Amino acid sequence: QCEGAPGRLGVEVFNERPATLALVHVGGLAHRSGLKLGDEILKADGRTITDIEQLEQMLAQRPGRPIELTVENATTGTPRRVPVSGKSR
Repeated sequence: QCEGAPGRLGVEVFNERPATLALVHVGGLAHRSGLKLGDEILKADGRTITDIEQLEQMLAQRPGRPIELTVENATTGTPRRVPVSGKSR
């Protein structure tokens, strides 16, 4: 998953459901948004995310528009909201 491709987060995942981040590419959308290794992506704009491809499709359909993710931190288990720009560099 290339960090420069439109609609791509620039991540690789451990699990598809929930999407648990195994690798966050430097310079990708996820990295620039503060997502970290082991984070689980739970929701996007309040909608439950069942897999990473669903989220990437949402980003691709809304280039340049932000999406708010609900992400659970792997270390603390604390959910947080993370704004992500739908536009890649």
